[in-house]
Amino acid sequence: MKKLFLFMVCLVCGTITQAQIANTKWAGKLAVPELLPVTLSFKADVFEIYLTENMELLESMSYKISGDTLTVTKTAGGSPCPDGSSFKLKHAMKAGQLVLTLISDDCAERASAWTQEPFTKIKE
Repeated sequence: MKKLFLFMVCLVCGTITQAQIANTKWAGKLAVPELLPVTLSFKADVFEIYLTENMELLESMSYKISGDTLTVTKTAGGSPCPDGSSFKLKHAMKAGQLVLTLISDDCAERASAWTQEPFTKIKE
């Protein structure tokens, strides 16, 4: 029984909800195509990616969270992926870091951008 309880606690601690990630920013790197520092900005239901150097908006998307899966739909941006295209990321948050792992994406250019490097929360 204790093992089951501990497993459930770990499962809950590792996942995030939309309310927990809304209004947060994260610093990290994406391969676009070379590895560049970016800022991820989550609002209530909007997810934006900025080039950290000059805060140029690279991509704007909507997002939804279900369990440990982040489903993202492009609304605008400079990638060759069409507006309205979607992809899924597995998310885990631990010790002020956010790890996003690609689950699926039909757009190869966007799919290759995600690395295994964690993003660090930006305190404002």
